[in-house]
Amino acid sequence: LGLRSTGTAHTRRCAGANAQVDFDDAKLVVDSFFNMIRGNVFVRNHVAIKGRGTTFAWTSAGSLTIDSNATLKLDYGTTFSYDSSSRLRTQLIMTDASSLLHVNNATLCATHTGVILSRGSMYFENVVTLSSEASNEAEAIVLDKSLSGYVPLGATIDIKGMVVYQ
Repeated sequence: LGLRSTGTAHTRRCAGANAQVDFDDAKLVVDSFFNMIRGNVFVRNHVAIKGRGTTFAWTSAGSLTIDSNATLKLDYGTTFSYDSSSRLRTQLIMTDASSLLHVNNATLCATHTGVILSRGSMYFENVVTLSSEASNEAEAIVLDKSLSGYVPLGATIDIKGMVVYQ
């Protein structure tokens, strides 16, 4: 399945706050600002978000869950912005150690909400930017000790703002 946003900024939402969209072996090509404002997303198998110079914003109060043995890939030039309207920092969920967040030449951004990443695995490839608008540790991007990570030789991690390993 491939989904494409075209033209101007797009806002997407599920019909209800508890509704869920399952992406299974999908590619989301974003060519403008894309904002998920309501509902839950479940990632199965391999799902890629790509689009040079574009942003996929997570402002839903619901969760984005990466299933066991599944990969969410943020690809070339894409910014994933975490700003959950629930104000919870834990709505980007990796089910277990086999859940993978693969960031390749992309940016993972957190607003003052912050985000806590735990339980899964992270793979940072090429140039990865971790960007946080935090003014204190309670708003930071947190990489929990339960995460495993891989950064291949030659990859660069550019940290802007507050990123905490705990």
